[in-house]
Amino acid sequence: MKTSQSEQDNQPALLRKGPVFTVFPVIAALFLIVIAVSAVFLIQYHPAPSAPAPQMTLEQKMAHLDAGTPLPQPQNARPAIPRWMLMIIFGFVLLQILPLLLASYKARAKEFTPRELRQIEFLAETPLFLGLLGSLLGVCMTQFISGSLAAPLAYLTTISGILLYLLGRFTFLVSLPPVHEVL
Repeated sequence: MKTSQSEQDNQPALLRKGPVFTVFPVIAALFLIVIAVSAVFLIQYHPAPSAPAPQMTLEQKMAHLDAGTPLPQPQNARPAIPRWMLMIIFGFVLLQILPLLLASYKARAKEFTPRELRQIEFLAETPLFLGLLGSLLGVCMTQFISGSLAAPLAYLTTISGILLYLLGRFTFLVSLPPVHEVL
């Protein structure tokens, strides 16, 4: 790539050399395929209602302890994923693809300003942080659902830190000049 002078903001712009292979159609197709597969899967998915396992009486537990046998485990204890949880999972997958779709759209340009390059870099890094955010939200929700409130404080502070990092990086770090240009 070589640099030239941009007419619109008098900042150096980077020009591309040669033909450009854009990945935008591939990511757009991936996005549409994920939407279609998610919709079909959610329409077809109907988990069986899970009945709570019958509680053993104290006498039954004592009999097992006296005999030295382990407590019986419920048969067919296959966990069913609720539909709302699947919708959240598919939503996070789509949310992670969106920044890549936008970055690939911006990368189709013939020339770039330094700000546009930093925006593309930011958008390409965003799915990593959204994936971490989704895993933290999943663990935090599991803790809330199970009634254990030991870990959500740590998870909620990490979640807020990731969101503030993304907000700060996008709002003002992208618009600042690179450090090597200032020094």
